[in-house]
Amino acid sequence: VNSLPWRDDEMAGMAGLHLVHWLCIVLLAVTAASRGETPLQSRQRERKPVIAHVVDARLAQLSVVDAEADPDESDGILDAPKRAYRRTLVWLRQQNPELLLIFAAALATHKRARAAKGAQLEQFEGQVSIDDYHIAIVTTASLPWMTGTAINPLLRAAYLARAGKRITLAVPWLHPVEQMLIFPKGKYFETPAQQEQHIRKWLQMRAGVHATFTLRFYPARYDSERGSIMPLGDITRFFESHECDICVLEEPEHLTWYYNGPNWRYRFKLVI
Repeated sequence: VNSLPWRDDEMAGMAGLHLVHWLCIVLLAVTAASRGETPLQSRQRERKPVIAHVVDARLAQLSVVDAEADPDESDGILDAPKRAYRRTLVWLRQQNPELLLIFAAALATHKRARAAKGAQLEQFEGQVSIDDYHIAIVTTASLPWMTGTAINPLLRAAYLARAGKRITLAVPWLHPVEQMLIFPKGKYFETPAQQEQHIRKWLQMRAGVHATFTLRFYPARYDSERGSIMPLGDITRFFESHECDICVLEEPEHLTWYYNGPNWRYRFKLVI
């Protein structure tokens, strides 16, 4: 502390603020404790045994919470998260059984979703073993914008397709007015078909790669504040069911910034 370039009066002021802060917390706690039990709190206390019985019955149906388990039971140091989890459940059961029921229901839903996803991945392993799967690549930029998220996914799609994989590359489509903000001068397109022709020509002439893959456009807008292209709506609706095996997301934080569609991990069998 002595090495910091602060004056003594500034340090004293900061210490005083911290002291006032904690005194306020203590005062609020003492005031709350001295008020006594309100009629509403009294009714809630009387209902607790009945609520606890209903909650325990529902928890048994959900099969995700063992209310009778010892929260400190442990088989080793690796069980520390499980002990913390059980302590939290026991505390919730004592303090707020209704909240515990909401938490347990959400946990049961998550558990079922994980089980379904695990079964799907086991099935998908069979597809991978016989090399029978589709790869969807979704990116946030496209040529003629010469940026990494336009060129790298394009080359990845082309080389994977040349290796015999089934590939779909999804790129953003901007309105011609917004194309003028980022595309080189004179390279604007009225339709996605015109832009696709330009992309494939660049791939053959500049990269020297001849490959057959599906190129698909999704609607997007250019965000001048972030300097990035943001998709509009649910991108997954542009993929057919037979294309939903593996999905490779380029700049996933941009693709999901305003995303309101189904979870990518549930729409595709495996997301990278």
